[in-house]
Amino acid sequence: MEQATPKQITAAEHFNSYARKYEENTGGATRVVVHHLAKISSPLASGARLLDNACGTGIMIDEVLALINDRDVKESIRVTAVGRSAGYD
Repeated sequence: MEQATPKQITAAEHFNSYARKYEENTGGATRVVVHHLAKISSPLASGARLLDNACGTGIMIDEVLALINDRDVKESIRVTAVGRSAGYD
């Protein structure tokens, strides 16, 4: 019996596959930790710049921005996310 050759996928495809299940696999722990750290950090000022290295699924930025109530401040913040797969939304 001939075995099927496994489908070759790119690194981005592998990341995207894992990222879709990330929060389920971690029990949401990353989001809880980031939410706590963002709450005890200094407030972000208008025009703040955030750098998220190795941002993966973008959970950190999601949580930080969710805690900002001032719409003008939130819209003025500039985020640079390094490492997020271009195909993952």
